[in-house]
Amino acid sequence: MSKSFKILLLVCIALTSSKGQKLLSKDHINEVISIQTVRDYAVSGSILPFSLKVFDVNDNQPSRLSKVAYVQLLNPKNQEVFRTSISLKNDLSEGQIELPDSLGTGIYELIAYTSWMRNFGQSTFGRKPISVINTFEKPKEIKAADPTNSTSNFIEIKLASDKLKTRQHNQISLKSERAAQVSVSIFRVDQLVKPSHFEFEKPPFPEQFEFKYLPEYEGKRIQGKLIQLSTKKPLPYSNLYISIPEKPVRYFSTQTDSSGHFGLEIPNFYGDKELFFSTLEKDAAIELDDSFKKELIIQTEHPFTSKAKTDSTDLALYHLSNQISKTYLKDSTAQIEIKSHPFYTQASVRYDLDNYVRFPTVEDIFREFVSEVYVRKETGGTKIQVKELTTDIPFPGQPLVLYDGVPVNDFDQLLRYNPKDLKYLDVLREPYYHHKEVYNGLIAFYSKNGNLPEFKLDQSVSIMDVAGTQLNHLTTQSNQSDPHFPDFRTQLLWISEMKLEPGKEFTFPFQTSEITGTFVIEVKGFDELLNPIISRKDFVVKRIEDQ
Repeated sequence: MSKSFKILLLVCIALTSSKGQKLLSKDHINEVISIQTVRDYAVSGSILPFSLKVFDVNDNQPSRLSKVAYVQLLNPKNQEVFRTSISLKNDLSEGQIELPDSLGTGIYELIAYTSWMRNFGQSTFGRKPISVINTFEKPKEIKAADPTNSTSNFIEIKLASDKLKTRQHNQISLKSERAAQVSVSIFRVDQLVKPSHFEFEKPPFPEQFEFKYLPEYEGKRIQGKLIQLSTKKPLPYSNLYISIPEKPVRYFSTQTDSSGHFGLEIPNFYGDKELFFSTLEKDAAIELDDSFKKELIIQTEHPFTSKAKTDSTDLALYHLSNQISKTYLKDSTAQIEIKSHPFYTQASVRYDLDNYVRFPTVEDIFREFVSEVYVRKETGGTKIQVKELTTDIPFPGQPLVLYDGVPVNDFDQLLRYNPKDLKYLDVLREPYYHHKEVYNGLIAFYSKNGNLPEFKLDQSVSIMDVAGTQLNHLTTQSNQSDPHFPDFRTQLLWISEMKLEPGKEFTFPFQTSEITGTFVIEVKGFDELLNPIISRKDFVVKRIEDQ
């Protein structure tokens, strides 16, 4: 069955199936997730980068179904200590976990899944145990990972120089006999931190499943219920408008179903944002659903079986490395350009208000130079109409009026508003079609910073904080080559994705730190047949005076 046909089949099911209907899983895309981290160990208070690869087990190809994955970290008591969501690309996606300082030493479990995978149960979720070390605790015996002994001999790892000293530039070259997609990690190994355990097995899928969770094919799904606040009863078949006042402004609309539920996928929804929910219903409230799985259960069996004594010297080293990294590592988020189509076509006319006299109210703007808008005072309130483009006659009904993407229903307040912070005014002089509604034109105001400054929203608007998918983080070492700056990294390199071509050599640089000892280069990932592969090469870093 082709991928496109499967997706089409899912769409048909979504349109025709009732909630809870049982369906045969073999007829659909069965997603699995592989989790890779820089290493199997992490220090409390540090940052743990990870990457996710989502497959369709039916053809061993990257899944095109889901665009969002959910990641949760559980402690040994099955309690959640961290959560985030990641935007999925075609091949691989990456993120990072900010481990709280309060985490105690022990075995934690990193769990990843998509909305679609929740239909098949927790046994299909991606899982990876992580050994967390709290350097403030007294040394004690903990479980350590049993490294994967079988390595792939078709990937050759070479160093430009096998004799390495501290703070030295070097170069790695990789050459593979067959195509593979891998990650590359270089870290220090000792009595406490061992090479990684890496394996991947396709989980069993149930013969049948209940269709409860839709796949997020375009982006993160915002869903919940619209209720009447006084009675707590759902409001069925009600229009709901969602605005994100950013640049560019984003505006969406949807409608609740017979039980008052709504759902809407928002593409390119990154970071924590304020979402503005608007409705024409009186005395209404929004109840948002939690996108994350509740009552997750940590895996009872894991490869962390051998025991290691946490040596006080090693603990001191990792404590020092973590504290210095917090001070001298720059962690910033990548700037992501939101590629979204404007929610209306090019305006019939745009006014750059910096080119006009700054009048004291919006009403003055309309009356003095915006001839395309007709304002009239009536007994029941102010009426605003847009003049049709060809006839110059006002439309009979009200237009859609927006300020930074948020619908404005109180026209009297709008006309009294001081426009000192307004930048643009757009007027669309033709019918505006959005979702299932038709408006008599459109009037859109834009502030200079896109944040509705000093504008009092009416009671029909609810503002809610919603977490989008994680932004890509750019972590760099400050003044790594400057000998006056401390460099106590135990993790020298992490490349989340590298595609190896048969017979082609790939080279990339890295630099050692002030830390001496044995380090390992780990290359792990998958070949074209989804077979897990791992290759290693050890090297020793010595001080200059020791060589």
